[in-house]
Amino acid sequence: MGLKDKLGSSYSNVKEKIKFRKIIIKYDDYEFDLTVRIPLKHEMEDLIADISLPNETRAKELFEKYANPIRKSVEEGGEDFLSVVNKEKEYIVINDDDIILDGNSVKQVANLTSMWEKKVVRYFHLLKSETDVPIDETFEQIVEEFSEPIVKLIVDEIDKAIKPDYNTVKKN
Repeated sequence: MGLKDKLGSSYSNVKEKIKFRKIIIKYDDYEFDLTVRIPLKHEMEDLIADISLPNETRAKELFEKYANPIRKSVEEGGEDFLSVVNKEKEYIVINDDDIILDGNSVKQVANLTSMWEKKVVRYFHLLKSETDVPIDETFEQIVEEFSEPIVKLIVDEIDKAIKPDYNTVKKN
């Protein structure tokens, strides 16, 4: 006898419905609601493990995208340019595999951006479409549809739905 059978018919009636949570996205005077599938414990662990690591290929692409304009400026300006820029403070430091710009690693920024993109995609894939067609869009397709603030808002609301904080749980 399975757990759902032991819990009875009232649980069986709502079993599929409680796998989803409705979230409300409010932006200025506009509001719309979305439905999020709540991952099981092992799915949540896999999701967290996945979004905690950058996509190496994408991180390298982003690093090159961010680093190339800096390299080009330094090459065009030469050593004198670097001397002037770094006169009072080391503003630009070029290493073998990284560029430090005002104390920030360009490689780390690329890694964090890659992780953010992966999180957006994985979270959007948790959304349930009204037509029951799986939401499997890429990051590029998502940001083509939604502006950055809306994407962040949706990700934040999904995060609250799948990882409720103490006050939310206490309220229920």
